[in-house]
Amino acid sequence: MSEASSLKTRLHFLGVIALAGAITVNSMILISWAGVARPDWPFEHFASYSRQVSGISVLVCMMTFVHRKLLTCLALVVTIIAALPWITFSKFETPVITHGRDDLCMTIVSANLQHDADALGTFSSEASRLGADVIALIDPPSDADRTSLQPLFPDYAHIELFGQSDDDKPLAKPIGLISNGPLKIRSVLPDDTNGRGFLVAQLTDASKAEIGSTVLVFLHTYLPLSARGMAQRDALLNAVSDEVESGDNFVIAGDFNLTPWTPRFHKLPGHRAGDPRFGITWDATRPWLAIPIDHILIGSRMTLADAGTLPLNGSDHLPVYATVCSE
Repeated sequence: MSEASSLKTRLHFLGVIALAGAITVNSMILISWAGVARPDWPFEHFASYSRQVSGISVLVCMMTFVHRKLLTCLALVVTIIAALPWITFSKFETPVITHGRDDLCMTIVSANLQHDADALGTFSSEASRLGADVIALIDPPSDADRTSLQPLFPDYAHIELFGQSDDDKPLAKPIGLISNGPLKIRSVLPDDTNGRGFLVAQLTDASKAEIGSTVLVFLHTYLPLSARGMAQRDALLNAVSDEVESGDNFVIAGDFNLTPWTPRFHKLPGHRAGDPRFGITWDATRPWLAIPIDHILIGSRMTLADAGTLPLNGSDHLPVYATVCSE
C-alpha cells in the first residue's frame, strides 16, 4: 500500500470516528430532552453546550460529506434535531421601549465576583454608571463588609451582606445587596442545597412598609458536577419557585448554574430577561467555550425595558442586568 493510500485510509477512519462522535453526543442531548435518562453528567452538560456541539458537528459533516455521504447525512439530521432547543428557544422576553412611570421601573444588576477584590472595584464603577437601583453581589470578596463597600458605592444608602440565614444557619456562599431605597430582606437556607441559600427582598418606605407587590429573589446555586450536585442545585431552584409561585410580579436574579437549553430551565417560573442564544456569561475569559448560566427572570406582570451584560471585570462571570417595570 502506497503512502498516499495509507494516509487516505487513515483520514477516512478518522472521519468515521468524528461522525460517530457527533451522532453519539447529539443523541445524548436528545436523550436529555426526552427525559429518559437521569439528569446527570454527561447528558445535561452536553445539552448545556449544544450550541458549541452543533457548530462542531456541522463542521465535521462538511469535512466528511464527500467520502461518507450516508453517515454524514445521518449525523447532520441528528445534529439539527438536537440543536432545535436553542435554535427555537422562546422562554425569554425581548426588551421593548417602555413609557411607564419611573417609580414603577427599576434596574437590577447581578454579578458573580468569585471573591475577587479587583473585579469588585471594576464592577462597582460599571454598576454605578448604569444607574442600577438594586445590585446583587454574588460571592463578594471574603473580607468585604459595609465599611469597605461604602467607598465603592458612595451613591447608595443601603448596603447589606448576608452570610447566614434568618434562622442562623451559615450560607456556604454569601450574597450582598446594595440599593438606593430600603429593602425588607429575608435570608433563606432550604434543606438539601449544600448550604446554598437565597435572599427575598421587597421595596419598603422609611417606616419599613412594603411598596408595591414586586418580590425580588437573589440566588447562587450549587455547581452541578454530579447527580448529587444537580439535585442540590435543583433543590434550591425548587425552593425559589415555591417562593414566587403564588404571584406573577417577581424578579429572580443570580448564578443559576443552569443554561436555558436544558429541560430543567423550562420548569422555572417566568421568562428570561433578554435572549441568551448568542450571549454568554461564563466562562467569559474563554468565550469560545462560554455559556449563559447567570440570568434574570421576570414574572408575567413585569415588562422589560432593557437587558444585557456588563463588561468583563476580572471575574470569569459577566454581570447581568435588566430594567423591569411593574404593570
